[in-house]
Amino acid sequence: MKRISVVLAAALFLLTGCYGGDPNMAAKVGDVVITEQELDASWEAIRPLNLVSDRTQLFKVALVGLILDNIESPTVQAAVTEEDLESVYTELAVGEFSKQPDTADISRALGVYVLLQSIVSADDGLEVLEAVNAEIVSVSETVELNPRYGEWDPSNYTFSGSGALATPIPTAEAAG
Repeated sequence: MKRISVVLAAALFLLTGCYGGDPNMAAKVGDVVITEQELDASWEAIRPLNLVSDRTQLFKVALVGLILDNIESPTVQAAVTEEDLESVYTELAVGEFSKQPDTADISRALGVYVLLQSIVSADDGLEVLEAVNAEIVSVSETVELNPRYGEWDPSNYTFSGSGALATPIPTAEAAG
C-alpha cells in the first residue's frame, strides 16, 4: 500500500509539471501579474464586445500590451498617455471595464496594444518599431508564463504548445 502511495505521489508530481509558482498566476510581465481570475473577469467583460475571438487571444494580446507598456523608450512612452488610453477605452467601449480592479491591468494592456498598433501602421512605423525592437525583446524575455499555457516565445511575442499542467484552467463557475 505504501508503494502505491509513493507511485501515485510521483505520478501526480509529473502530471503537474514541476511548476513551483503560483498556480493562480497566468503570467507576469515586469511588476504586473495577470491572475486566472483577472483573465476570467476580463474575458467575461470583453466577450460581448467581440474585440477578440476567445480567451486565449485576449491573453496573448494582453501579454503583448503589457510588454509594450514596460518599454522605456521615449517614443513609446509619448504614445501612451492617459488621455490617449481614455480615448481608446471610449472607442472600444471598455471604459467601465478599465476602471474595475479585476480587469484594469488587462484593459490597460489592450489600450497600449491598440495605441502602439496605430504607431506601427503610420508612415514611419517600421522605423519606430526597429528602434525599440531590442528593448521589446529584452522585456519579452522577462515574461513569466504559467506552464499550463505552454512555452513563452520572446522572439515572436506569443506562447505555444499545449502546456505542461494536466489540470484545467480554473473558471469562475468552478471557483464559486
